Amino acid sequence: MKHILGNKDLDYFVGSVHFVDTFANGKHWNIDTSYELFNKGLKEIFRSDFRQAATRFYELTRQMIEEDKPDIVGHIDKIKMYNNKGKFFIETDKWYQDQVNLTIDTLKKKNCIVEINTRGYYKYQQTELYPSEWIIEKMRNAGIRLMINSDAHHSSEITKGMEFAAKRLKTLCVEKLWPCMTENGRIICLTMKGYFSEINMRSGGLEIPEFWSSIILRCYLLLVTYQLLLVAV
Repeated sequence: MKHILGNKDLDYFVGSVHFVDTFANGKHWNIDTSYELFNKGLKEIFRSDFRQAATRFYELTRQMIEEDKPDIVGHIDKIKMYNNKGKFFIETDKWYQDQVNLTIDTLKKKNCIVEINTRGYYKYQQTELYPSEWIIEKMRNAGIRLMINSDAHHSSEITKGMEFAAKRLKTLCVEKLWPCMTENGRIICLTMKGYFSEINMRSGGLEIPEFWSSIILRCYLLLVTYQLLLVAV
């Protein structure tokens, strides 16, 4: 990935896995489109073995972290997206926790910041964040840096779910966040109190400086480009 990005003057880039192996016709399986396509890929590529599919997802996530070391790693447990009411697995399953623990070890080794993603909350009315709270606690204990991101696909979504996420993080005893705060994209640390002050929580919702909008949307566009490039190569 780095040889593709070259010397582009980017504030930072977010890396995440959306494509997990390919169908017989060579088309990549995008796990983040629809329930129907998710089931199709699970059945045709992994013979309905969710454990195998999830293991592959985490293997690819670790490979991305090792080889490309993105500044921020996005929705590291995206594979759970359609696991409503434990349809495919239970998060306390040892095999699943082993995969998560291996990924956390890799994150710590490469010193990446991990995104707390709110899109499921505000877009699909899900009650959990990405990643799940038990994973957030493990990352907190491992000293991994965290940041909140709405995974905005439109400027109107940039701050959605941030208040919800920040309050949940406080209950998990997360004391610091690492957002990109400055106009040149420099990553700094904020205490939770400082985070709430900086984003100006008001009755009408969260408000952020205008330059944040530019930085976050540029990051989203880069993320899309990153995923397309992975398919191309």
